[in-house]
Amino acid sequence: MDILLIGRVAEAGTLELVEEQQEGLKEKYSTRYLTGGISSLRAEFADENCLQELTRLGCDTFIVGKQGICRSLWALGETLSCGLRVRLEDIPVSQFVIEIAEISDRNPYLMNSLGCIIACCENGTAAVDRLRELGYPAAVIGYTTNDNTRGLINHGVITYLTGK
Repeated sequence: MDILLIGRVAEAGTLELVEEQQEGLKEKYSTRYLTGGISSLRAEFADENCLQELTRLGCDTFIVGKQGICRSLWALGETLSCGLRVRLEDIPVSQFVIEIAEISDRNPYLMNSLGCIIACCENGTAAVDRLRELGYPAAVIGYTTNDNTRGLINHGVITYLTGK
């Protein structure tokens, strides 16, 4: 099955970091840059209409929460009793999120991604096309496997998730 992500990861966590570290960030970035970056974040993607459409498309759905995308992918594998391969470069994340995470010494793939949805279905490309027609940001980020290993692929190198 294909693995889809609806939304962009770590946006809710980035909003938290900006709030916590507001003064320090103002020393490193202009107010204009911070304001523009913050306004580009949409931390709430999961809504009832999106979930209903995913169900209609035959997808199993999983809400990504405060635990971040990596832990959510681990939980997906546990729930479905499967392995998975996810291409790190296919996970939607904004440049602003990456910069704020880096300056805060955080991993965006472990940050709060509340509002994102992981979905699994047979024809992920068609599901993504339909979701985009409805205005939902979506991408195929990987696929399930019959083994029990759960790996992130980063430019051809596989790093295995541990569930921690």
